[in-house]
Amino acid sequence: MKLSLPESLKAFVEQQIASGKYANAEQYLEALIEADQQREHLEALIQEGLDSGPATEMTAQNWEHIREEGIARLRGNRG
Repeated sequence: MKLSLPESLKAFVEQQIASGKYANAEQYLEALIEADQQREHLEALIQEGLDSGPATEMTAQNWEHIREEGIARLRGNRG
């Protein structure tokens, strides 16, 4: 893939590489694409939550269930 960028964007990419965060332009572009994929995934999850129905207040029982599930997951990961 070959990309042509305006000088201002080329300069910005070069600054990112010079900062040491990225070894080259390809690595910077990969990071941007991965971040965009993560953003789209999060947006889909948010929309799924919004589409799931009206919000309900969390009860003490809900929080206890979440706590127990978290502890069970931790134990499972350490075992």
